Amino acid sequence: MKSLLHLAILLAGLLVLSNVATAQKFPISEPMGGKPFGSSVKKLGNGVYVFRWWVYRNFFIVTDEGVIVTDPMNPKAARILQHEIRKITDKPVRYVVYSHNHHDHISGGIIFKSEGAKFIGHENVKKELGDHPSPVTPLPDITFKDRYTLSLGDRKVKLE
Repeated sequence: MKSLLHLAILLAGLLVLSNVATAQKFPISEPMGGKPFGSSVKKLGNGVYVFRWWVYRNFFIVTDEGVIVTDPMNPKAARILQHEIRKITDKPVRYVVYSHNHHDHISGGIIFKSEGAKFIGHENVKKELGDHPSPVTPLPDITFKDRYTLSLGDRKVKLE
C-alpha cells in the first residue's frame, strides 16, 4: 500500500513538472509568436482557405453559390472569421461542418446560424451535443453515419 502511495505521489509530481515545463515553453500570454488572439487567412488553392485564430485552425471553401465553413471555433473567433470571409466574397455561409463535438472548436456556429447556414455533423456529434447542450452551439441539421457528400455550387466535399 505504501509503494502505491509513493508511486501516486511520484506520478503527480511528474505531471506537475511537465505542465510547468510546457507552460514556460508556450506561455499563454503570448500565443502564436507574441500576437495574442492573432488571426490570419491563407489561400490554399482554388477557393480553399485556411483560417488561423490563436492556436486554432479551420478552413473554408468559397463556391459560386456560397461558402462552406468547418469548425467555427468560438463566437469571438467566428466573428473574425466572418469578417475575413466577407473580404473574399459576398456569398453567404451556407453550410457549417462540425468535425467533432468539442465546444471550444464549434461554439462559434451561432454566428453563422443567424445567416441561415445549415449545420452538418456525424450522428454521434449530434447525440453528444444534445446530451450537453449549449445556447451558442447549434445542433447539426444534417447528420450522417459513415459518409456524406456535400454539394454546393461547383464543389463536392466528401465527409467521412
